[in-house]
Amino acid sequence: MRKLILLTLLIISLDAIAKDQLNNQYEIDVIEVKDGDTLKVRVHQWLDTWLTTSVRIYGIDTPEKSWRGKCDEEKALGEEATAFAKEWVKDQTLFIKDISNDKYGGRIDAIVVNTDGEELGAALIANGLARPYYGKAKSSWCTNR
Repeated sequence: MRKLILLTLLIISLDAIAKDQLNNQYEIDVIEVKDGDTLKVRVHQWLDTWLTTSVRIYGIDTPEKSWRGKCDEEKALGEEATAFAKEWVKDQTLFIKDISNDKYGGRIDAIVVNTDGEELGAALIANGLARPYYGKAKSSWCTNR
């Protein structure tokens, strides 16, 4: 009987994993919000196997903060985007999907989504804290430039 229960639980787990992989979607735990468009996460890969990596949110550009910002306005918006992302990821189950290698290496590009299908990138754009970005030249966040 115990073997039957364990086998049933294994089949249920594998079925859930297969569905997530077919949807190209993996559960994540956010370890750190580095800035508005970059997260450090643990990715649930298989049963109790987790991988720690950085994820750049695909399809958006947020303002830079601290020394990377080109003006005070950009730096302030960068801090605001980071605070928004921290609040958005808090206390909810999150997934990454549409995963690809980032052009700089060392991290991946992916869409971050919650269980309701809402995307962090879209929420940042809707709140004026990000712009759509797909690899072309970026527009300045500084109004005087």
